[in-house]
Amino acid sequence: MKKLFVLLVCIAIMPVAALAIDKSEVQKKLGMPVKSIAPTPVHGIHEIVTQDNKVLYMDDSGRYLFAGKLLDMEKRVDLTQLRMDEISTIDFSALPLKDAIVMGNGVVKLAVFSDPDCPYCRKLHKELKDLKNVQIYYYVFNLPMHPKAYEKSKKILCSKDRIASLDKAMAGDELADLTVCETDLVDKYKELASKYGITGTPHMVLENGSPVKGYLPAAELQKKIDELAKKKGKK
Repeated sequence: MKKLFVLLVCIAIMPVAALAIDKSEVQKKLGMPVKSIAPTPVHGIHEIVTQDNKVLYMDDSGRYLFAGKLLDMEKRVDLTQLRMDEISTIDFSALPLKDAIVMGNGVVKLAVFSDPDCPYCRKLHKELKDLKNVQIYYYVFNLPMHPKAYEKSKKILCSKDRIASLDKAMAGDELADLTVCETDLVDKYKELASKYGITGTPHMVLENGSPVKGYLPAAELQKKIDELAKKKGKK
């Protein structure tokens, strides 16, 4: 009886060991770094979080990969969205605020990752000027499709008046009157964006770590700021 029990335990364990997927093997198949692999509530399906914070799913064999929404129909919950919100949250205190371009002096802090040649970044920049009770920390860098924005970002960071130069760039000025200095801040900003899986601009991070991906009208952004200010007991 004892031998039978041991045999049954071994049989129960064997499929699990055989079906486990290896992180290094997954990275080879995907051709990109993987942050984490974790089981999902669905038997035999694993969650894959890539370096740029995308959520994918893979079966135990490692043969089948798919992207999409994983929904809990009993609880009516979008498990994929919950996970994406979780991994997109940033510890605001870990951001290098001293290296940023600072605008405003409100009680609520807001980080903005922006590209000077990004149309929606320019649209957002105009509206950020109208926000109240917020201090904005700007990180300017170029997306791969805007190579000229790399030099513009350097010029902004090298100028005596960074905010004025940022305003000019966001208004479409090519900054021909400004010069480039020796600074590694743009590269640091790009590394920072990559670290947090930020692949598009504008990308904002509220003081509580919540991300705001893409353009958001000032009125809606102000509501979020007011909510945070209220929680801090300051209006």
